[in-house]
Amino acid sequence: MDSLLRRIVINLSISHYHRELSTPFAFESAEKLDTRGLLVDPAPGPERALTAEQQLDRVVTMLTAVSPRTCQILIAQRIEKHLAAAVSALGEMLPADFGLP
Repeated sequence: MDSLLRRIVINLSISHYHRELSTPFAFESAEKLDTRGLLVDPAPGPERALTAEQQLDRVVTMLTAVSPRTCQILIAQRIEKHLAAAVSALGEMLPADFGLP
């Protein structure tokens, strides 16, 4: 009985050793291994989502404290800045011989 148990332990340790040798190791980052987007979740975690919601609530609270016209001016100014940045970026991307008036 003792020799049978010893033989079982030896066989199990040999099987374990061979299993470890056949296991592939990947020393690359999960982002690099994730070519199909299945390993890394791009969505923000619950902490970031909660922080964003709290910041949005503070902005809404501040905007409700001022007049509707002030809110319109603020939004129009932001849109104007984005439009100017977009036109500037498009101007840099256009070829020089495109011929803008």
